[in-house]
Amino acid sequence: MIANQFSRLVAIVVSALLVATGFVALSAAPKAQAADASKFDPGLIISDSVFYDFGAMSVTEIQRFLNSQVPSCNDGDGGPKCLKDYTEDIVGSAAIADTLHWWDENPKVCTDIAPAQNQTAAQIIFKVAQACGINPRVILVTLQKEQGLVQARNPTEYMYKAAMGYGCPDAHPEICGKDSLVSSRLFWQVLRGVSQFKWYGDPRGSFTYLAVGSTKQISYQANNPGCGKKSVTIKSRATAALYYYTPYTPNDAALANLYGTGDSCSAYGNRNFWRFYTDWFGDPIGGGFLLKSSQSDTYLIVDGKKYLIDDVDTIAAMKPLGPLGTVSQAYLDSFVDSGKASRLVKSPALGNYYFIDGGQKYKFTNCTQVAVFGLDCNNAITLTQNQMNALASASGVTEYLSGDAGQTFLIQDGAKRQILDEDSLADSRIGVPALSTIKVSAFKNLPWGKPIIRKGVSFTNLATGQLALYDGTFYYDIDKATAADIDFTKWFPKSTGSMLGEAIASVAGPVAIKSIMNDAAGNQYLITKEGKRKVADAQVISKNAPVVSDEFLAQIPDAPTAVESTLVVKTAAAKSIYLVAGGEKRLVLNAADVSKFAPVLKSTKAETLSKSAVAQIPSGHPVIAPGTYVRSSDSTKTYLIDGFKRALVVNDANQAALLGLKNLRTIPAAQFKGYAKTSKLSGIKFVCDANYFVAITGKLYPLSEIDASHYPGRGQTLDKATCAALATTSTTLGRFVRTAAKSYFLIEGQTKRAIKNVAAYEKLRGTAPKAVLVGPFFLTKIPTGKAAGVSFSVDRFNVEPPIVFPEPSVSPSPSPSPSATPSASPSPSASPLASASPTPVSSPKPSTTAKPKTYTVVAGDLLSKIATRFGVSTTALMQANKITNANLIKVGQVLVIP
Repeated sequence: MIANQFSRLVAIVVSALLVATGFVALSAAPKAQAADASKFDPGLIISDSVFYDFGAMSVTEIQRFLNSQVPSCNDGDGGPKCLKDYTEDIVGSAAIADTLHWWDENPKVCTDIAPAQNQTAAQIIFKVAQACGINPRVILVTLQKEQGLVQARNPTEYMYKAAMGYGCPDAHPEICGKDSLVSSRLFWQVLRGVSQFKWYGDPRGSFTYLAVGSTKQISYQANNPGCGKKSVTIKSRATAALYYYTPYTPNDAALANLYGTGDSCSAYGNRNFWRFYTDWFGDPIGGGFLLKSSQSDTYLIVDGKKYLIDDVDTIAAMKPLGPLGTVSQAYLDSFVDSGKASRLVKSPALGNYYFIDGGQKYKFTNCTQVAVFGLDCNNAITLTQNQMNALASASGVTEYLSGDAGQTFLIQDGAKRQILDEDSLADSRIGVPALSTIKVSAFKNLPWGKPIIRKGVSFTNLATGQLALYDGTFYYDIDKATAADIDFTKWFPKSTGSMLGEAIASVAGPVAIKSIMNDAAGNQYLITKEGKRKVADAQVISKNAPVVSDEFLAQIPDAPTAVESTLVVKTAAAKSIYLVAGGEKRLVLNAADVSKFAPVLKSTKAETLSKSAVAQIPSGHPVIAPGTYVRSSDSTKTYLIDGFKRALVVNDANQAALLGLKNLRTIPAAQFKGYAKTSKLSGIKFVCDANYFVAITGKLYPLSEIDASHYPGRGQTLDKATCAALATTSTTLGRFVRTAAKSYFLIEGQTKRAIKNVAAYEKLRGTAPKAVLVGPFFLTKIPTGKAAGVSFSVDRFNVEPPIVFPEPSVSPSPSPSPSATPSASPSPSASPLASASPTPVSSPKPSTTAKPKTYTVVAGDLLSKIATRFGVSTTALMQANKITNANLIKVGQVLVIP
């Protein structure tokens, strides 16, 4: 039978380009960008991804291409039309199967094509390409290289009869197409030739001689053994199919004259296939096993399956399985979607597991080791042996890896841990295997575990380029200003290693180290070049001090002296001096005023602090010495500065003279904003540090509480610093006063009672303190009562407790320093600059609201802050909730309130 005869011949004498036809085809002029023969690879004439891309062209695109090759035909001689205008009725694939029983003897490789009338060449090419899964461009190139049909202006009947060269052995071209159907010659040739291309790659067939990866001797001429052979390593199924179809390869002479003829041993079929494809459609090596469409992601193709690759690193890792080719979406859709690609692969023969990186395969010992790397053997992709062979073999994987800049890493429990240095590794007592040749960058998707860093060391944080300090649990970055002032490497020896920012993110301390810091219990420390100085009396010098661990502070030695919470400070370079109190600094407007701060200072000498420490203390309003007589530049009112936050209105000069207020200073309004100005100075009676005084002619006279009760008014309480600044006398004031004219008065019941004469005064006074000389204004402040008798009351006069001015309320500080982490600090009333007045008699009743039993942590909370809110100590709160580190509380955590 004809079918049997053909099947026996096909593997040996598959048709090729006739020499004459080849010569005619070569007569076409090279294109402007001609193919480069140096790029011809006989083992990879065309890649599978190009050869089998059946969706590469539509019918319209095929027709447009044919029109471009022959704009006008010369076929008016009664013979067949040129290809662009050719039509025929196609009998369909079933009719061909009935005529030739080849499809009965071999598994079906193409889907059915129905009969149809008046079909164009473009339609026939498209239908066969779709049915058999072969690129229409391959069909077009084959039609040209076999019979020159694509570019023929006046084709012959034979050219259609032998269109694909199917059944046309070189030795007997006369038998070409003898089994063809006369009514469907083009369809018959295209379908049989293309189905043969498809059958060559079918693993169920007998065409296995040219296996991918094998090296074979391919003849230069199929019918002339004397011309010799070439050793060729087959690199694609498509290339093997071309050699089955046209069993020879071009010699050097054929390649040297790519657009002409070679020598007597030259053959041109596969050379011309490659040349035509390159000239018409570009590089035939459009992709290996890495494919994408113009609108899709990249896929790894393995045995009819596609695995999604959604990151460029995996594409780069699998580079030897490329190049990356762009194919039609239809062709890409023909592969079975098999999920996401993994760089964990399995060999088909021995079942070994490998990790792919940099085009190399690194072998795992077993699936237990695979799991250490956070991978699962069940998700490994089994590659073909050819794909495995394309990947170079590297040494086995170990859990000890290096980085791109010489760092080292340890893979444990599905996470990667950076190792700071060899000392840190030794300190961890973790044994490591030999260093793997694969880099840690291959495992970028692994999460970061806790880094391996020895306690009490410093290192360079590569994310910031700055020094970082490690306390055994957390690492802390250092504020730049603080780093410029203090060398922390004295206490935290610097490692030669450095750490990646992402590698240490899990142990990042919540704050940056500054020159003033708090511990978890709220104690504050000033860090100096000599060590840490604790702020005395559990107070603070800065409201903006971050909380650090006790372990961190333990690394820094204690300095010999504590730092007072209220002090005068300056920096070494600047002339400005500040009064620090209550956690803020206030610019001293006049250096001479410092002496008047003595009542609240242990020393009036300015202490020199580092620039960063002074900058860390938030700024308050400028400070004016207590007891200063001032007026604001925007007002005519005059004031007595009472303490550090209050200015008492002085209504007239007589009142000022009574207290000895002189040298009125004008203060710029902007510098006067730090003082409350709502209270008024009045009367003659005052209280300093719970002791009573009466102001007379510029001095404060002390007197007993009983005697004071008889002077008019309740008495106004002044700040102790104000009292210290005012003139006082040691002369005790009693109940008697006199004028310059020697008029004497007894002060009794908050009135002045005239005494008849000096003799009466002496008799009435007895042993009481002598009368003090007073001025007219003083006397006007005391109502006049009845004349004095022969005796006076020595009992306390019924009078209300002294006046205590309300707590000053002033405008906010001009430029407060922000604090991301508020520190634990004492109650504001503990500040020595707060009012030193006696507690008022009437005070609000304590709240009866019951303390809650639990509290849920919200954003911005600190443990010390929560403790203060509920009136418990930080320690008690930590013990009740089994908290070992005050920094480690989380939003949403429910705390027990002890």
